[in-house]
Amino acid sequence: MAVIAVNAAAGGSQTPQTGSPAQTKKTFSIVTQAYTPVPPDVDVNNSRWANVYKRELPDIDINWMILPGDTLQQRLNIMIGSGNPPDTFPMSMAQMIQWSEQGIIQPLDGIYQNSYKNIYNFLTEDDLKSTRYNGRTYGIAVPGSRLANPVVMFYRSDWLEKLKLPVPRNVDEVYNMLRAFTFDDPDGNGVDDTYGVAGALNGTAGFSNMWQLFNMFGVQPGTNFTWVGNQIVPDFIRPEMREAVAFLARLYRDGIMDKDTLVMTGRQQEDKIVRGTVGMIGAWSYGVAVRVLPNMLAANPNAKFELFVPPPAPDGKILMPIGRNGGGMWGVASRCTSVDAIVYFFNWLIEQDTSRLPLYTLNADRIFLGEIGVDSAMLGNKFVIEMPQDRLTPEANVNLWRLGYRTHMGTTQAVSDDLQFEVSQIRVDEGFIHPLFLTAQQQASKYGVPSAVAITGPAYAEYMTDINTYWEETIASIITGARPITAFDDFVRFFYANGGQRIIDEVTALNR
Repeated sequence: MAVIAVNAAAGGSQTPQTGSPAQTKKTFSIVTQAYTPVPPDVDVNNSRWANVYKRELPDIDINWMILPGDTLQQRLNIMIGSGNPPDTFPMSMAQMIQWSEQGIIQPLDGIYQNSYKNIYNFLTEDDLKSTRYNGRTYGIAVPGSRLANPVVMFYRSDWLEKLKLPVPRNVDEVYNMLRAFTFDDPDGNGVDDTYGVAGALNGTAGFSNMWQLFNMFGVQPGTNFTWVGNQIVPDFIRPEMREAVAFLARLYRDGIMDKDTLVMTGRQQEDKIVRGTVGMIGAWSYGVAVRVLPNMLAANPNAKFELFVPPPAPDGKILMPIGRNGGGMWGVASRCTSVDAIVYFFNWLIEQDTSRLPLYTLNADRIFLGEIGVDSAMLGNKFVIEMPQDRLTPEANVNLWRLGYRTHMGTTQAVSDDLQFEVSQIRVDEGFIHPLFLTAQQQASKYGVPSAVAITGPAYAEYMTDINTYWEETIASIITGARPITAFDDFVRFFYANGGQRIIDEVTALNR
């Protein structure tokens, strides 16, 4: 398998936009997530990984605490509760509100705008709203490409051809396609053993990986807010959402949706389409392209599949799910005295350098590497996109952590759509990834409407957890037939009775 490389883009390296912090060496502590277990014999503060930072940032001394994702939040809460938090740590919008009001984190106005200039190469003012509260900036925004891994649904196009059906252009034709996948023996085995569509237990009561079925109605599952008239409202109270839920309930009632949708994992859902027992599923496009479709072709070389682009919504627009231009945020503890060093560090992480451009993180059995810590002579001064783990040299393996540089901090380089397409095309040409991945990126870029709405505020932090819980219970009960569609109206009343208008008012005011 060949190593994929991309020549440096035209224009060469850019001059860093910020200088080093003060000449005196600054020290700060940081808590971050280990995406794979740290080997027991590795000292996280004296490893190849940590030494890269020491070499590249000689004026900064970082004390690392790298925790498994399932214990990070608990450990962080204990540290904060004891009055001894790390200097910088990841946080959500709700945590930003709570911790700013409690005085646990400090505002970053001034130094943030003056020293964190690289962020403006990618994030807009709308993107940065989620890092602000009460008119002050509390979060260090982390960039993340909106096209890095779109959520997609894909279907068995060979089944569509066999059944002599058109590519669906409206909701009725989508229903007819899925019904035929269920009852018209699309696999030709003479056995009633297929379903039209399957979901998995993955947020929003198992339906967040069925985005495009909601998109046909102009809404998105989960906590998505949309301008309606002169205010911003959550999609889950809109009449269009009621129609979407009723449609999914019809699929379930008519035996077209796999009855295991609420109880199976994502991998179990994938296994069903690989085995040919379901005609359409949804998943993150990268996993589809590198795992699901290759496995499906290995099981059935004659299978064909196509990206499901939803029919236009009632307003005439085609809607595809797409991420916003941000990947989270970091807070800085109030007691920290090395704020300038922390901001400088994050600014360095996202520095736009077109001659040295890291892109991706680990997935499956491949590792994605950036330029630092990799022997440039081995690479011919090119940037490695990916290579199999068993082909890595010890020097490139970074103590077997299987992590890409920069992505360790959740700061995967954000790049333009055109460059995303260029890199994906190279990966397709070299046989690393199925072409459907590039198609998903292109369609998401064409039809995706990223939410520029910042969703935060005291009422949101106070009420939204209970509202979301009741919403998930409601949508599950309606779709499975346990409750009638009028339960949706009950939920809307619950929303307004439990701080809903306050949430709408504060989110609207924040985004004006």
